[in-house]
Amino acid sequence: EYDDKVMSRTTANKVYPDGSIGRIRNLGQLDKNLSDITPYDAYTLGFDIMVAGKAINKATYGDATLVTKTQGLNKSGVYFVNSDATANFNSGITGNLIVIGNTPGVRSNVSRTGVSYLTASEGQDALILHNVNYVDCTANLFQLNAGTSFETIIFDNCLFNVNDGKSLILSNSATNTITDR
Repeated sequence: EYDDKVMSRTTANKVYPDGSIGRIRNLGQLDKNLSDITPYDAYTLGFDIMVAGKAINKATYGDATLVTKTQGLNKSGVYFVNSDATANFNSGITGNLIVIGNTPGVRSNVSRTGVSYLTASEGQDALILHNVNYVDCTANLFQLNAGTSFETIIFDNCLFNVNDGKSLILSNSATNTITDR
């Protein structure tokens, strides 16, 4: 019985004793914290992905790319990286760059072997990395190019593996400074 008192009956012709398939759910009771779907699946279904208090969703950021093998991040957008894949960020991107590990509890790899930079554009000024192992950093800097301030910069549950003799520096080519932590 639904909240509006409409009665409904659902039956199944086959029983799956392990419960892994053939499950029936009342769609009115699904929530955003389902444990049996990946972050990419939740995103594509329209649910929010929460990263350090910031809602990442399809309505705001558009379609996402699922990285399932070694693949370059060469354009603005939202990327979900499987734990057995590597996303390479080795160039400049204009717009948002949001990279989220797609396996809960396992950091996905993003490699960087050169100077990578992100340039803000009108309404696209977010750099968000979540559940990521950032590897092979061979340059000193992560450069942000902007004539105006970036609205959002988040590194959440990330590990940065910087090569010996190098350091990770968040730099902005404009005169702006980072004002929030």
